Amino acid sequence: MDIHCKRCSKTIPASDINLDTHLAKCASCNSVFDFREQVEGHSKSVRPEVDPPKNIELQPTQEVWKL
Repeated sequence: MDIHCKRCSKTIPASDINLDTHLAKCASCNSVFDFREQVEGHSKSVRPEVDPPKNIELQPTQEVWKL
């Protein structure tokens, strides 16, 4: 999905999009704008829960991975 400038309609590169503040800056016309309305309704799809394969036993753990 591309984000487009509200003023000049140019495509905004990912490097000029701030996901934390929902602001984007157009390098062509220097416009700064909130891009949320362009992505509303385009949320990530949710994967349905599936049963494990037969003959496989799952055991819950408390293990936490740290990098």
